[in-house]
Amino acid sequence: MPTLLEVKNLGVTFNYEETSIQAVKDISFKLDKKKILGIVGESGSGKSITAKSIMGLLPDYPDHTLSGEIIFNDAHLNNFSNQSFQKIRGKDIAMIFQDPISSLNPRITIGKQITEVILQHKKIDKKQAKAMTIDILEKVGIQNIERNFNAYPYEFSGGMRQRVMIAMALVLEPQVLIADEPTTALDVSTQNQLLELMKSLYEYIDTSILFITHDLGIVYQFCDELIVMKQGEVVESGSVETIFQNPQSAYTRHLIDSIPDLYAPKTPRQINSDTLLKFEDVSVDYPIGNGAQFRAVKHVNLNIKSGESLGIVGESGSGKSSLAKTVVGLNEISEGYIWYKNLPLNLFSAKEMKSLRKDIQMIFQDPYASINPRFKVIDIIGRPLKIHNMINDENALETAVIALLHRVGLDESFLYRFPHELSGGQRQRISIARAISMNPKVIVCDEAVSALDVSIQKEIIQLLKQLQEDMGITYIFITHDMGVINEMCDRIAVMQNGKIIELNDTERLITNPQAPYTQKLISEVPTVPKY
Repeated sequence: MPTLLEVKNLGVTFNYEETSIQAVKDISFKLDKKKILGIVGESGSGKSITAKSIMGLLPDYPDHTLSGEIIFNDAHLNNFSNQSFQKIRGKDIAMIFQDPISSLNPRITIGKQITEVILQHKKIDKKQAKAMTIDILEKVGIQNIERNFNAYPYEFSGGMRQRVMIAMALVLEPQVLIADEPTTALDVSTQNQLLELMKSLYEYIDTSILFITHDLGIVYQFCDELIVMKQGEVVESGSVETIFQNPQSAYTRHLIDSIPDLYAPKTPRQINSDTLLKFEDVSVDYPIGNGAQFRAVKHVNLNIKSGESLGIVGESGSGKSSLAKTVVGLNEISEGYIWYKNLPLNLFSAKEMKSLRKDIQMIFQDPYASINPRFKVIDIIGRPLKIHNMINDENALETAVIALLHRVGLDESFLYRFPHELSGGQRQRISIARAISMNPKVIVCDEAVSALDVSIQKEIIQLLKQLQEDMGITYIFITHDMGVINEMCDRIAVMQNGKIIELNDTERLITNPQAPYTQKLISEVPTVPKY
């Protein structure tokens, strides 16, 4: 197969006022026509910087130095001006970004954003562009097209927004598709649909895919070739099958060993029989315009025991996050009650809830979006302690924050760093430190490890389990990753269309699922054979 894209001795250095950081160090690879090349590596390994170099999307600040060659269809992309890049971006080389909410314009409807891409590159009228947009939205699984064509990004779940991003990238059938963690926020069934969609595009036209991910299960299932990166360098490359069967690098072996095992045997934990949280006939509605309401959660009844880890799984839009956010007061309940220690949470005013905020905390999926970028670590972790008047002395605050950093595996050198100076895994550890600073009884983890690579993910799961043992924390753990939920949770509730359709102990549910939907979810989990 002829080579479509070639990267030769690529180096990227960011130049700050006092120092320089070499993010990518002399890497080389080829992407042939009709091939899928996977790039894996931990946070900060240089995967995304490599992709952005190819697209000409490196940031203006800090100033950067790019060395080596990037050759696409015999054209040297490093010599391209921004105007030249605009002619090929989207049309010849398209990119799917990890975070759809920051990539989509919040003030423009979904349909208009995709038709704009088409009209930018194709000489067709608006009616034809709309027809193309509707067709690609249907292909990526967006339902109720007539309504959703005119919907705004905030009206979609995270998974649905990522489908829109994939539709936008695929609509012009590019020669090279760069996918930067495109399935991170997706449940396994949606993930498989989108992988199949990308593969069908790859099979019917001469499209090649550069697939950046931390999910080695997807790499094994989807990619032909693999590059493993660490600290800006390629530590191993070759065919997927060869690397998985016989990894040469110790780092690659560590990554493969860190893959969660869906069928790993579990040792049952002794859990308190006391009910800490009780959902009684809980429903949640969202306004959808013209006075109409959309019911996202429908008459849920659920008891959660003290010290238990309850996992909630389901596809995008199933209502799992909507349900969990009611516990921390981020969603209002339309019907029913939530009882916490026999107190009806949803009947409390905001002022009355303040005293309970210490008991119920939340860890969000995206630590960068949920941490104030202008605060230093000491302020991020220490702010709740000040708000609740737990500590007022600055020296005592610093001591308390250092102790919390140690609990989450960090040290005092992080005290005065800003969020942008931390890796994804470090930011999530800061989020966990902030959550446990109140000595909470309940922590809601909303996809808390889904954006992390497998080795960091394993570390965070072990950290959460250790904190549970030490502090007796009850977890509500929302995720689309069945392997993670097997490792983390005592029971699993499966949600579909706003309802709990199955609830059982983790091992029983995975080995003997009863509901057809649960069976489908488990059958679609990508697995890597043990060599």
